[in-house]
Amino acid sequence: MKMLNKVINLKIDNMKWNTFRLGEIAEEISERVDHPSESDLKKFVGLQNFISGDLNVKNFESTENLTSAAKSFKAGDILFARRNAYLKRASLVNFDGVCSGDAFVLRENHELIEPGFLAFIVNSPALWTYANSNAEGTMSKRVKWRDLAAFEVKLPPIEEQKRISDLLWSKNTNLEMLESLLSKALVARKAYFQAKISSDECVRNKWHSEKLKNFASIVRGSSPRPAGSPELFNGSFLPWVTVGSLTKNTSPFLLKDQVKSCLTEKGAQQTRIIPPNTVLLSNSGYSLGVPRILTFEAGANDGVAAFLELEGLQKEYLYYFLDSITDHLRNRIAAGADQPNLNTTRIGNLEIPVLPIYIQEEIVREMLSFDETINSIIVSLKSGREVLIEMLKHIFSK
Repeated sequence: MKMLNKVINLKIDNMKWNTFRLGEIAEEISERVDHPSESDLKKFVGLQNFISGDLNVKNFESTENLTSAAKSFKAGDILFARRNAYLKRASLVNFDGVCSGDAFVLRENHELIEPGFLAFIVNSPALWTYANSNAEGTMSKRVKWRDLAAFEVKLPPIEEQKRISDLLWSKNTNLEMLESLLSKALVARKAYFQAKISSDECVRNKWHSEKLKNFASIVRGSSPRPAGSPELFNGSFLPWVTVGSLTKNTSPFLLKDQVKSCLTEKGAQQTRIIPPNTVLLSNSGYSLGVPRILTFEAGANDGVAAFLELEGLQKEYLYYFLDSITDHLRNRIAAGADQPNLNTTRIGNLEIPVLPIYIQEEIVREMLSFDETINSIIVSLKSGREVLIEMLKHIFSK
């Protein structure tokens, strides 16, 4: 009801607005930069730098080591990831730079549209439905500009656009403040745990460190082959945990409804089945070092490590320890330049402070209380995003 009231308070009647094609209010800019590292453009935005649903591009990389050609863009342009449109990646950029060839660079026609207003249009549910229905390809679908340019949208007069834009950007600013607060809280959680295990009480109890392999059998998941086979994947027999499943949320616990993929019965025979209440750790790629506690029986791919038969450590204590050293795992322990990874030997040789169980339990209780605060931020952020999407749906409805 609150969400509905916020949408109603927009006081918008788009029945009298004029209809335009996307290609009339924006043009695709395709300016090639052959040697970005030798150019004056120092910032590169790849598809990995987009965040689904974000109105602003926040992440970028240096062009210093970029060897392939790229597209140039200017501050105020919209970058639209044309590959895998279902991921909903389109954002306003506030700096000059270059981007992946798999992104459209869209420049607004300011005779028809308020600066930045296109960011709302390309993030409306109506546009994403259209883009996905017009994407072509087999393994990795792409949308073509000629198709996207034909998308029709109703636009209010410029003055009305300004009023709506101010309201939506204000809402987005509130969301970004919550995102910043969440990011700081997650950093603080890691620091808080490290402070607890280094406290005077822990020192007085003469804790010592031991290797993780002394407390659990550390194994990797197993991926059925061939990958993507309909006989093995997209079934309903056994939940299928991947690195993506581990890294989507910040809660210590991985719930069944957070895992969207399942194996067939035949696929389940070719994977490692992991019991509930097992600590997992992503061990491959740039998202390695993320732990979660599995709450249900599942299979896992080979990018996931599992701590089986855990003894002498509380599972939550192990989780918070691993969570506190994610950066260390990525920057110091992982091997491989193109595809960093942690094998079970490296994981097993990690040393963990060993405390009496009752102290582990005390620390876990405090950490779970800390997580309640984090969860309240997440709930507010989720609610705010839902309201913004509902606003965009209402404004740009046909």
